[in-house]
Amino acid sequence: MAQSVIGALRVNLGLDSAQFERGAKRTQKPIQNMRRQFLAVSAAAAAMGTALSLAVRSGLQDVDRVAKAARTIDGTTGALRALELAA
Repeated sequence: MAQSVIGALRVNLGLDSAQFERGAKRTQKPIQNMRRQFLAVSAAAAAMGTALSLAVRSGLQDVDRVAKAARTIDGTTGALRALELAA
């Protein structure tokens, strides 16, 4: 009796492992596609972050330039902006 139980267990485990291997092979391609898509999205996000940081830096440099120019004429940035608009 013990022999038949062990034999049935071997057959059952063998079938379960075969199904697992087939399922694992079927999931490889979708996982590769998902990885490729993730890499594309992360590259786009990195490029966008770089562009955004460059734009912010350029804006801050303009603010610094205006503030320094206003100090040289002993005025405020608002007054300098008014002069720029009037010109």
